[in-house]
Amino acid sequence: MAGFPKTGDEYGGRYRITRELGHGGMGIVYEAVDSVLNRSVALKIVLPSLPDREDFQARFAREASVLARIRSRHVVGIHEYGEHDDTVYFVTELFPDGDLQHWLQSNGPLDRRDALLLVAQVCEALADAHTSGVIHRDVKPGNVLLWKRSEGLIPYLCDFGIAIDGQEGLTRTGALVGSPAYMAPERHFGRAADERGDVYSVGCLLWAVLTGDAPYSGTDFQMMNSHINEPTPQLGTGHPVDQRIDEVLVATLQKDPEQRLGTAEEVRQRLLTIVGEVDAQVAGAPAGPVEPEEMPVGATQGSEPEPHPDAIAPSGDAPGENRRRGPWLLVAALVLALVGGVATAVALLGDGDAATTAPEPTTSADAETTPDEETVALPPTPDPPRVSAASKYRSVVFAAAAPRYRESADLSLEYHTGDGWEPTRRKVTVETEMGGARACARFRSLATGDDGTQSTSRAVRECGSAQPPTVEFIRSEDPCVNSIGGPCTWYDVRVSGFRSSVTPLVSVRRVNGEPWCVGCDYDRIEVGADGRGYLRHDWKISRDEGQVILDVAGVTREFHVFY
Repeated sequence: MAGFPKTGDEYGGRYRITRELGHGGMGIVYEAVDSVLNRSVALKIVLPSLPDREDFQARFAREASVLARIRSRHVVGIHEYGEHDDTVYFVTELFPDGDLQHWLQSNGPLDRRDALLLVAQVCEALADAHTSGVIHRDVKPGNVLLWKRSEGLIPYLCDFGIAIDGQEGLTRTGALVGSPAYMAPERHFGRAADERGDVYSVGCLLWAVLTGDAPYSGTDFQMMNSHINEPTPQLGTGHPVDQRIDEVLVATLQKDPEQRLGTAEEVRQRLLTIVGEVDAQVAGAPAGPVEPEEMPVGATQGSEPEPHPDAIAPSGDAPGENRRRGPWLLVAALVLALVGGVATAVALLGDGDAATTAPEPTTSADAETTPDEETVALPPTPDPPRVSAASKYRSVVFAAAAPRYRESADLSLEYHTGDGWEPTRRKVTVETEMGGARACARFRSLATGDDGTQSTSRAVRECGSAQPPTVEFIRSEDPCVNSIGGPCTWYDVRVSGFRSSVTPLVSVRRVNGEPWCVGCDYDRIEVGADGRGYLRHDWKISRDEGQVILDVAGVTREFHVFY
């Protein structure tokens, strides 16, 4: 085969290519139609032009073998593995709804209950893999495929290309494999991966589905440093549900693997227990773990809890037909029995199409009525506001504009502070710890009718990043004399936008990586409460000029220096 197949091509005498789904370091994934079974499938083909083709083909074959070995409801199933011309391939189930990473980018974080259920199902996939002796090593949103149903999202763990299963020799010595944003601290030190590394990655995944972002951001080096040294991220809202979730985050994101939860099944049980407690609080039933059997993310079990005010549910998912009649039907029936008659309540509790024997309906004389009481109508639900983000110094300014409202009601804006919704003006400033950091805000429209009744729009979540931190190399005009009495020039360093009250390391080197001068390539700079710092008369130059790189805590700039 001269190259990769194109749309419309027939591959392997069986698969007709319909479109390219994506490509990575090992191969390209297509959507194809299996002409034998007349079904759509995912076709993954290894790159024929890879420099270490034999090594990658061995990895490819092992990934197919691993997928075939793992039996799980939430791991992508494999249909076929083979060779065609000068390529190797395997065929798996197709999930046209994309992966979790793209879902989060398009829809924002899941609400609390949906997030817990989705990650619990990913934990089930990992537990099944671990039972088969397989360590995934690359758990992240991009490796969780989704099946969107009317009831919600069902996750499937995929991409076992760098998984280990007891075989040796398929990872280069000294190579660090995985995704730095989701990799356990011990992995950054090159230690062997085990189940606890996957548990740590699941903790990172839980944070991502709750907030929309990985726990730490920045360059690969900055993320590695954060996983090793930074505190465990916490929701910290004070809400009882969030406090329970924070406990799971602490238990899964321990820096020391010996202190971490040991198995994915333990994590799964903790998550389902929280879901059970949430449902019990709403339904008034005894608490207990929820088993998500036949219950995709978003489905109803018992009672749908009131979403936490700091959570955004995926848009566009209409709840499906209820498969199980839960306590909410009983509540609805009792309410109707009080205000509209027992017969209606009994009908609700019946099977719908089954014959039921109901008591005689209550007459108006049997119930207390208030004929003069009028039903209060809420004003129509307003459209959500339009929100934009602007980068500022160690902050992000969000501007919200209320939509036009044709009804006879006042329209205002509300902003979620983390503790609840509060009235706000058009602009809200969210401070960040340092430049380049990401911040998010939620707004909604509030319509107030003439009679004081109110209704709100769905919440809108917008994110932005603060202005990046700056580093400057400044030539001083102050007198300078070098060690042999000759003329020289002082250079100062000025930084802004950094985290307050820290002393980041400052280094200066030539563009080829060599030190600029002996003994003058490293120093530390004090950063004040305003995020700014100044290092005066620390470098001098004589009889030299050229390009140098100034690096302050990973923030680099290139400068031309001269005598």
